[in-house]
Amino acid sequence: MSSDMSGKIITLRGHLLQTVKDFMEKNRLNPDRWVRYNGKERLDYHRSLWFTADVNRAEDPDGYEVELTDHNRITIPAGRMVSFGSQAGLITDVSVTLPLAPAPFALAMRIAGGIGDQFEKAGYHRKLRKDDLTEQDIREDLSQFLYYGKWLLPDTGLAKYSLDIEAYSSLSGVASPSPVPLTGPHSADGPETYLLRFYARVDGEISNELTRLSYARHVAVTGDWNESIPVRLWFDDPGWRPEGWKGKYIK
Repeated sequence: MSSDMSGKIITLRGHLLQTVKDFMEKNRLNPDRWVRYNGKERLDYHRSLWFTADVNRAEDPDGYEVELTDHNRITIPAGRMVSFGSQAGLITDVSVTLPLAPAPFALAMRIAGGIGDQFEKAGYHRKLRKDDLTEQDIREDLSQFLYYGKWLLPDTGLAKYSLDIEAYSSLSGVASPSPVPLTGPHSADGPETYLLRFYARVDGEISNELTRLSYARHVAVTGDWNESIPVRLWFDDPGWRPEGWKGKYIK
């Protein structure tokens, strides 16, 4: 990666239950980004791989967009904060905070509508969609965020997708999981601006099965289900299964 990435949007392509090894290879990412942390071997209780585009770092790109291929392709527009979560060497969730800068409400809703249109044209099942959401609705909500839409993977419903819209002033100055700082402190005198948060995750039944698989490998390596193991083991051999494994979702 060059030392100056300004003006560049990087596309990350992947899907839920893809092996992290395959995701890293197809996106031409250095494996050390996942298997090492602060110069040491990363243990498998660290489950998220983060991509941030900080406006104050010339070596960072302008943003990251995500192409999801769980069913038919969905493109989540570029944002400055993206994460891919994993368990047992498989991608279990994807999070995107967008757009590249806090936006006026009307623009945030247009972006949300474009994402919603993609999901429905691609054949995902709509669970919720609020095209009539208003700025006043968000102002009146104590959390200062509301769901714009929710969708399910067709047929099985084993993957869930959501998109919410949040007042930027409710996030400014907040520690994790706030977005990368994009502006100075919000002015009470200025108009409110908004961010969108997209989230995709596997269903709880799959999560439970992944937990069983993860614990089985802990036992195989350490003798203790509660003892973490190096992530590298999942990277080097993502197809490992214990003897007699009969997974319903994870074969």
